[in-house]
Amino acid sequence: LWQSVISSGITQSTGYYITNNLSSSMSVEQIAPLISQALSANKNEQDASQEQLNVLKPLPDYATSLLSILLRQDAPLSVRQMAGVLLKQFAENSWQECPHTATKDIVKANILPGLGDSLSKVRSSVAAVVSEIACVDFPDNWTGLFDQLLSMMGTGEPNQVHGVMKVLSELAADITDSQVYTVAPVLFPRLIQLFQTETFGPSTRARVLSIFGVFTTLISTWTQ
Repeated sequence: LWQSVISSGITQSTGYYITNNLSSSMSVEQIAPLISQALSANKNEQDASQEQLNVLKPLPDYATSLLSILLRQDAPLSVRQMAGVLLKQFAENSWQECPHTATKDIVKANILPGLGDSLSKVRSSVAAVVSEIACVDFPDNWTGLFDQLLSMMGTGEPNQVHGVMKVLSELAADITDSQVYTVAPVLFPRLIQLFQTETFGPSTRARVLSIFGVFTTLISTWTQ
């Protein structure tokens, strides 16, 4: 199935609903083999793929095509992770200046389900991208992010909760004072519930404590 991505482009992602507008088949056809080439042990091939990816980066479909590959469950894990690395780099270095508003809206509308991927490494990749985008767009240009994260937490599905907690851990470090007093009253009861639920493993419960620690430290600092 993955080979069909290279030959015909991605119009759907196994396990997730993604609109046909998420990516252009032309861009996916170009990027998919370049990602595979970037994983080559041959440095010349790596350098060549990076040069070509830099040429594609300004195109409107660059980010959405990377997201499609990242969410593609029948793609090799190494390819999905590389797509995640490239998308995170784009979010970190080019997102704010990117003029393609529609592209950014499509990414934000489709990326969050990836936080519930069955593979922990993919969830981590998705969480890293979400965090980078949120640093730029949240809350003004991603007003629904927090509500969506809380909704995913409320499902109780372990993979989704784990992915959401990874995002919240990163966001907590950059939250502002005004956001704390808005977010904390809603978030704290959910965190307490998660911590008391034995379904979730040590890593998720440890993140709960970490987020609590960040928030309580901020609040105690501002109230002194």
